[in-house]
Amino acid sequence: MAVLNDTSFIQGNEGFFGRARRFVGSIVALIETQREANKTRRALGALNDRELADIGLCRSEIELVACGKMNR
Repeated sequence: MAVLNDTSFIQGNEGFFGRARRFVGSIVALIETQREANKTRRALGALNDRELADIGLCRSEIELVACGKMNR
């Protein structure tokens, strides 16, 4: 009985379908990131200025927080 011993696909030679799978995976990840950012925008946008101040934010910083560009 012959045994196929080709592991080149495991070592990084993924071919067209592997690259397509990674591409689709990156698109799905991007969509999920955008959904999370929109969820954060809505939640913070629903707060009044006093509530935002209580958590150390002002209204102009909501977009920075939603995009993950603000570190505190």
